[in-house]
Amino acid sequence: MQDMNTITISGRLTKDPELLHVGPDKLAKTTARLAIQRPNGKESEDRGAAFVDVDIWRGNAEALCRYQGKGKKIGVEGRIEHEQWETDGAKRQRTFIVAERVHYLEKADSSPAGDGGDPAPSEAPEEADPAPAAA
Repeated sequence: MQDMNTITISGRLTKDPELLHVGPDKLAKTTARLAIQRPNGKESEDRGAAFVDVDIWRGNAEALCRYQGKGKKIGVEGRIEHEQWETDGAKRQRTFIVAERVHYLEKADSSPAGDGGDPAPSEAPEEADPAPAAA
Protein backbone atom coordinates (compact mmCIF):
# COMPACT_ATOMS: atom_id res chain seq x y z
CA MET A 1 0.00 0.00 0.00
CA GLN A 2 1.33 3.41 -0.98
CA ASP A 3 1.84 6.03 1.75
CA MET A 4 -0.61 8.93 1.86
CA ASN A 5 0.65 12.48 1.82
CA THR A 6 -2.44 14.67 2.18
CA ILE A 7 -3.07 17.53 4.57
CA THR A 8 -5.95 19.98 5.08
CA ILE A 9 -5.47 23.01 7.32
CA SER A 10 -6.97 26.42 7.91
CA GLY A 11 -5.39 29.48 9.45
CA ARG A 12 -4.81 33.20 9.10
CA LEU A 13 -2.25 34.83 6.83
CA THR A 14 0.51 36.39 8.94
CA LYS A 15 1.34 39.01 6.29
CA ASP A 16 0.23 40.15 2.85
CA PRO A 17 1.30 37.54 0.29
CA GLU A 18 3.91 38.62 -2.27
CA LEU A 19 3.87 37.26 -5.80
CA LEU A 20 7.15 36.00 -7.27
CA HIS A 21 7.93 34.56 -10.71
CA VAL A 22 10.50 31.77 -10.38
CA GLY A 23 12.48 29.41 -12.57
CA PRO A 24 13.13 29.50 -16.29
CA ASP A 25 9.37 29.37 -16.99
CA LYS A 26 8.70 32.28 -14.58
CA LEU A 27 5.99 30.37 -12.69
CA ALA A 28 3.87 32.44 -10.30
CA LYS A 29 4.60 31.51 -6.66
CA THR A 30 4.00 32.82 -3.18
CA THR A 31 4.97 31.38 0.19
CA ALA A 32 2.34 32.19 2.78
CA ARG A 33 2.77 31.64 6.50
CA LEU A 34 -0.41 30.58 8.27
CA ALA A 35 -1.07 31.03 11.98
CA ILE A 36 -3.13 28.08 13.18
CA GLN A 37 -4.75 28.74 16.55
CA ARG A 38 -4.19 25.99 19.11
CA PRO A 39 -7.23 24.88 21.13
CA ASN A 40 -7.66 26.66 24.45
CA GLY A 41 -6.40 24.83 27.51
CA LYS A 42 -7.79 24.59 31.01
CA GLU A 43 -9.73 27.62 32.18
CA SER A 44 -9.75 28.95 28.59
CA GLU A 45 -6.05 29.84 28.67
CA ASP A 46 -4.72 30.93 25.28
CA ARG A 47 -2.22 28.33 24.04
CA GLY A 48 -0.91 30.41 21.15
CA ALA A 49 -0.60 29.34 17.54
CA ALA A 50 1.40 27.04 15.30
CA PHE A 51 2.98 28.64 12.22
CA VAL A 52 3.16 26.74 8.93
CA ASP A 53 4.65 27.78 5.59
CA VAL A 54 2.61 27.01 2.46
CA ASP A 55 3.99 27.22 -1.09
CA ILE A 56 1.24 28.26 -3.48
CA TRP A 57 1.76 28.14 -7.25
CA ARG A 58 0.39 29.48 -10.53
CA GLY A 59 -3.21 30.79 -10.60
CA ASN A 60 -3.74 29.98 -6.93
CA ALA A 61 -0.77 32.24 -6.06
CA GLU A 62 -1.95 35.03 -8.35
CA ALA A 63 -5.50 34.98 -6.93
CA LEU A 64 -4.32 34.82 -3.31
CA CYS A 65 -2.01 37.81 -3.81
CA ARG A 66 -4.76 39.76 -5.55
CA TYR A 67 -7.65 39.11 -3.16
CA GLN A 68 -6.32 38.12 0.27
CA GLY A 69 -4.22 39.96 2.82
CA LYS A 70 -2.79 39.80 6.31
CA GLY A 71 -5.23 38.38 8.86
CA LYS A 72 -7.56 36.74 6.32
CA LYS A 73 -8.53 33.14 7.05
CA ILE A 74 -7.87 30.59 4.30
CA GLY A 75 -8.06 26.82 3.99
CA VAL A 76 -5.43 24.77 2.19
CA GLU A 77 -5.47 21.23 0.82
CA GLY A 78 -2.09 19.90 -0.20
CA ARG A 79 0.91 17.73 0.55
CA ILE A 80 3.87 17.93 2.93
CA GLU A 81 7.34 18.45 1.45
CA HIS A 82 10.80 18.64 2.99
CA GLU A 83 13.91 20.38 1.64
CA GLN A 84 17.54 20.22 2.73
CA TRP A 85 20.37 22.47 1.54
CA GLU A 86 23.67 23.93 2.67
CA THR A 87 24.46 27.64 3.01
CA ASP A 88 27.96 28.81 3.92
CA GLY A 89 28.76 25.35 5.32
CA ALA A 90 25.65 25.29 7.52
CA LYS A 91 23.07 22.61 6.85
CA ARG A 92 19.52 23.95 6.56
CA GLN A 93 16.13 22.31 6.20
CA ARG A 94 12.46 23.16 6.12
CA THR A 95 9.20 21.26 6.15
CA PHE A 96 6.29 22.96 4.41
CA ILE A 97 3.01 22.38 2.59
CA VAL A 98 2.57 22.57 -1.17
CA ALA A 99 -0.98 23.76 -1.84
CA GLU A 100 -3.14 21.85 -4.29
CA ARG A 101 -6.29 23.88 -3.52
CA VAL A 102 -6.85 27.14 -1.65
CA HIS A 103 -10.19 28.14 -0.09
CA TYR A 104 -11.09 31.64 1.06
CA LEU A 105 -12.87 31.26 4.40
CA GLU A 106 -13.70 34.93 4.91
CA LYS A 107 -15.00 37.58 2.58
CA ALA A 108 -12.15 38.56 0.30
CA ASP A 109 -11.24 42.11 -0.62
CA SER A 110 -13.08 43.18 -3.77
CA SER A 111 -9.87 44.32 -5.47
CA PRO A 112 -6.24 44.85 -4.55
CA ALA A 113 -6.50 48.62 -4.20
CA GLY A 114 -10.25 49.19 -4.22
CA ASP A 115 -10.15 49.89 -7.96
CA GLY A 116 -13.65 48.55 -8.59
CA GLY A 117 -12.36 45.49 -10.44
CA ASP A 118 -14.02 42.09 -10.60
CA PRO A 119 -15.43 40.80 -7.30
CA ALA A 120 -13.19 38.36 -5.47
CA PRO A 121 -13.91 34.64 -5.84
CA SER A 122 -14.63 32.53 -2.77
CA GLU A 123 -12.03 30.02 -3.94
CA ALA A 124 -8.92 30.26 -6.06
CA PRO A 125 -9.38 29.09 -9.66
CA GLU A 126 -9.16 25.35 -10.30
CA GLU A 127 -6.05 24.18 -12.10
CA ALA A 128 -5.14 20.84 -13.60
CA ASP A 129 -1.56 21.06 -12.27
CA PRO A 130 -1.48 23.55 -9.38
CA ALA A 131 2.11 22.93 -8.27
CA PRO A 132 5.28 21.63 -9.85
CA ALA A 133 6.14 18.01 -9.11
CA ALA A 134 8.32 17.34 -6.09
CA ALA A 135 12.04 17.16 -6.79
